Amino acid sequence: MSSSLQRGDSDPMNLIRLVVAEEASGFTLLTSEPPVLHTRDGSRVLDWSGISSESVASLLQRLLDSRQLREFRDRGVIRFFFTFERVRFVGGARREAERLRVELRRLVGC
Repeated sequence: MSSSLQRGDSDPMNLIRLVVAEEASGFTLLTSEPPVLHTRDGSRVLDWSGISSESVASLLQRLLDSRQLREFRDRGVIRFFFTFERVRFVGGARREAERLRVELRRLVGC
């Protein structure tokens, strides 16, 4: 799967699929901005449209359990672990004014 195939994609779960497929180290997602993919060769802004706050909130509902979601709603910040297709990630999310930021990094050697 290449980033060009995902152009304009509105499903942030496809970012996780892209990280796994390209063996990237992770991504940074900020609502209304194109996502940034982090690889061994550096970081690059993907040619995707900005992702809506609703899509980012939906992603968080898939990544976090109910206790973590409550903590995020109460505090506006959360750190978490997530496994996708046997790949382990560490992540963080925070509310920045009216926008949401989500960062996910692949854990190496787990």
